Formats: sequence, C-alpha cells, structure tokens
Amino acid sequence: MTLDEAIQLYTQRAENHEYILHSGEFIGEEGEHMKQDIKCCVSENRQLAEWLTELKEAKRLLKAVAKIVKNLPCDDDNCGECVHNDNGYVCSEYECFEWRYTNEALALIGEEGDTE
Repeated sequence: MTLDEAIQLYTQRAENHEYILHSGEFIGEEGEHMKQDIKCCVSENRQLAEWLTELKEAKRLLKAVAKIVKNLPCDDDNCGECVHNDNGYVCSEYECFEWRYTNEALALIGEEGDTE
C-alpha cells in the first residue's frame, strides 16, 4: 500500500463513520455508547490520515533538500581532491557538500543514497 492509498483509505473511513454518525438514530444508553465509539473512529481515522499526509510532505521535503545540498557549489578555493569520508564530505569537480546523514535519510524515504 502506498502513502497516497493509505491517506485515501483513512480519509474515506472517517467520512464513512461521519455519515453513519449523522444519519443514524442512537437510542438509549447502548446507542449513546455506539455514538461515542463512532466519534472515536472518526477522530482516529482523521488523525492517521493527517499523520500520513505529514509523512508524505516530510519525505518530499527531504528529497528536495538532498538534491539541493548535493548540488551546492564548493566554497573552498583549494578544493578539488576531496573524497568521501566518514562525515559524508564529497567533492566531485569542485561541487562539495557535507551532510552527514544523506544515505540514511535517502534510505529512510526509499531512495538509494548516491553521494558521488
């Protein structure tokens, strides 16, 4: 299941429960308990959809940052022979960047780390 599919699923579930909530007649104490359960389902499904939407946006931003950082021009006039080291510092034709967790961040969002 993709993030978009999960967001759609939880949004639809919330809408379905809201429909039931507004169209149903809840009689007596048992009906009131059912009404509260449905309200809880609406709230939980909306919260899940919101969190997944935030995750989707965070992944999008992380990809953008990785691309920007990777393409920053080198600001060291004496550079040109830098190599990848444990800190993530790379120079390729005078384009350097230093972002220690590039590979980990890209792996987290499902992209292969490519620092060369």
